[in-house]
Amino acid sequence: MVTAQEINPNGPTAIQESFCKFIDDTGSHLASMTDVRPAKVIMIILTDGAENASTGEYAGASGLRMLQEKIKHQQEVYNWIFYLVAANLDGVTLGKAYGIPESCCITYAHSQGGCSNVMNSTSQALKRMIATPSAQLSANRNAVLTNTGYTNIERNLSMQHCTNNSTLPPVSNLMENPTMFTSANRQNQQN
Repeated sequence: MVTAQEINPNGPTAIQESFCKFIDDTGSHLASMTDVRPAKVIMIILTDGAENASTGEYAGASGLRMLQEKIKHQQEVYNWIFYLVAANLDGVTLGKAYGIPESCCITYAHSQGGCSNVMNSTSQALKRMIATPSAQLSANRNAVLTNTGYTNIERNLSMQHCTNNSTLPPVSNLMENPTMFTSANRQNQQN
């Protein structure tokens, strides 16, 4: 667990190193569980900058390959779901470079409103994913990720500097009815 004292937003971004360690630590924790394991493992990576500080084996092209392999392994073997949320750079391009599906990547405006909007958008996407049965995810992963990922409305809202959540239902509505934004209703969301 990361404590508030360990968070120091001072400029360097060691995405490859921190992401690899996060995957390894989570995998170790899950492997040590003797009780029921979670049906889904969802990782969200939030960044406001590009890789510029990973060290040792995690640095450079070899660190990028290591991260790509770890993500691919967890997706293919254990059906983990990854989301990438980014400001100050193209989150979709970065996520795809790591092997995260485009539908699970988003860019947001680097402002208080943009951060608030992307948190709401991510909450909506997670509610859709959580409402999807694990068996359906296993059977047709790509289609499920496409149908439960970020909508165009959520992407556009996340790029706004002001907070305007009138185009999205309150999170409390989704908790009552998490399927309200499943594939049957996404057609309207995409426009």
